Amino acid sequence: RIDVDELAKTMEVSDADVRAHYDVNQADYMTAETVDLNYVQLQRGDLVDAVELTDAELQTFFEETRDTYAEDERRRIAHILIEVNDQVSASDAQAEIDEVYTRILGGEDFASLAKTYSSDLGSAENGGDLGFNAPGTFVEDFEQVAYDLGLNEMSKPVRTEFGFHLIKVTDIEAAKAPEFAAVRERVASALREARAEAKFVQVSARMSELAFETRDLVEISEELGLPIQATGAVSRDTAEGILANPLVASAAFSTEVLLDGNNSNLIEIDPNDHVVLHLREYQPKEVKPLAEVAGAIHAQLARERASQLAENQAREMVAMLESGSVARYVADKFGLAWTVVAAAQRGQQGIDQAINKRAFSLPRPQEGNKSVGFTLLEDGDAAVISVTNVQNKEAENDLQDVAMLARILASQQGTGDFLEWRESLAESATIKRTND
Repeated sequence: RIDVDELAKTMEVSDADVRAHYDVNQADYMTAETVDLNYVQLQRGDLVDAVELTDAELQTFFEETRDTYAEDERRRIAHILIEVNDQVSASDAQAEIDEVYTRILGGEDFASLAKTYSSDLGSAENGGDLGFNAPGTFVEDFEQVAYDLGLNEMSKPVRTEFGFHLIKVTDIEAAKAPEFAAVRERVASALREARAEAKFVQVSARMSELAFETRDLVEISEELGLPIQATGAVSRDTAEGILANPLVASAAFSTEVLLDGNNSNLIEIDPNDHVVLHLREYQPKEVKPLAEVAGAIHAQLARERASQLAENQAREMVAMLESGSVARYVADKFGLAWTVVAAAQRGQQGIDQAINKRAFSLPRPQEGNKSVGFTLLEDGDAAVISVTNVQNKEAENDLQDVAMLARILASQQGTGDFLEWRESLAESATIKRTND
């Protein structure tokens, strides 16, 4: 294996070579076009934090929104369900629920019968108990009956989309009127959000007006109390910070901002985050100085020459081996060593697959001789390959491969025959069109 990286260290590349390459390929050594932007940003979250509230304001807002904080009555409900499904018809389910209903009226225990008969396995284990629930938990037909019952009362059979139920109310928690002290933090949070939303809409509208009316961000900053921030130099490919938003990135390089020197329009990063941009500094594309890229050019030229030399050496070694030179002599001449892989198989682990593939593409060597070739590898190295022996697969495996190949060919032939038959039908078919 000829190591291109090692060869590159020996390549001579002059300053003139570097200069010549630089002069011809200056398009490869351009700086990125960049803009340095000032911007003001309005975020609703900042307004929420800035809202100050008095106890009187909180108390007034609480009274206005008292119902929001009330706790609804909750009922503890148990049920027995006889499900209607593909195996159980509606008439059979109704007959069964009627029987259970009659047995409960006759004095049998609701919970015991729920464990035995209810299709709702989750609640059946608990005697049909569904726990405490507020209004809006269950389907309408079920809930209407459940909230018409008194404590410890049981309904007649009720039909819902799931089947037939018997419903029983086992406990009731009365609705609770809210007390200000208990919900004070929730009230404060809701009022802050409401005031911040109103403020955000107002400030955003004014921000949009000023962006259009002024030629910089100073007045926006002073009137609205928004600090002027800077992006630093960013390119068209930058996708971080506010530039992660495509609308901001587009506006940054727009004619309005870049050439006319105006503020951008108000840009909505999201409904709660608005920005206005102004150009601070523009840096167009330009060729990087030779001194800045000379090292990279030198390394590139050295590697290109090393790659070419590696290929030439590989060709020379193959020619020497084919003319009868001893393998060890050839390796020694180039300061290399052979790596021996015995009984390598296709897809052999631990060996570059390009080498393996090339080895299996070489002709079978005659007895006592070798078959040689070379290949170029992905990392730029070149490999000279010598195959000295080929061992066939066992006959049993060969027969299995032949049988598999026969099945594949038969399938392909069948598919081809079908397509040919379908085309012949299409060619001979007569199609009539009628108007409905």
